Amino acid sequence: MKYFISTIILFVISVSSFSQVGYWGFNYGETYSFGTELYQHNAKLNYISTDSQNPLDTTFNHNYTSLLPHIKLHYDIASIAEDDIIYFNFTYGISINLSYRVNGERSTDNFPISHFIETGLTYLKGDEYGQAYLGTISLTFLPAFNTGELFLGPTACVGYQFEFDERLIQVYAKGGFGLLGNIERNDDIYIDGNGYDIISTYNSTIFGIGVVYRGLN
Repeated sequence: MKYFISTIILFVISVSSFSQVGYWGFNYGETYSFGTELYQHNAKLNYISTDSQNPLDTTFNHNYTSLLPHIKLHYDIASIAEDDIIYFNFTYGISINLSYRVNGERSTDNFPISHFIETGLTYLKGDEYGQAYLGTISLTFLPAFNTGELFLGPTACVGYQFEFDERLIQVYAKGGFGLLGNIERNDDIYIDGNGYDIISTYNSTIFGIGVVYRGLN
């Protein structure tokens, strides 16, 4: 796991530095940026047996703490006043599992990496290339290999953009809830060696913090 984290951090730093020159530097910060998020994904799976002779009604809590390095494409689409701007965003990233718990107990039974896709709108109030406040509304999709990690739903974030050593940086807090909640699904599961025909329902939430590096000002 440490190898995966080190590799991704090195990748983000290297690409961010490389983007300042040559072809990649042409529109860096204008149409694309690099960033990372640290987020907590909490999911509840409720299982109810459909067989009265083999009763079951139990809930499993799945908690993921993950790191999300990503590239964000953004395109200016509108402006309401002189000191604001609205961006359309498309984000692609890799979700790296740092910690996974089931009902509070640490587990290693998970695939360490999954994909991450997000699209939405950002409203930036202030100096486009200086101090500004920002808010984003997005639709977030986390297609995962692991139980309880699948997420599809609206997310929102609020943040602040500032200049540091002639570089533009954005920091933000983020939260959202899954739309997959209360969708009933028929399935077969095994718990403690016993098989059950069940109906399962699923709901989840995401909370996190993030930073975006927009490059040289």
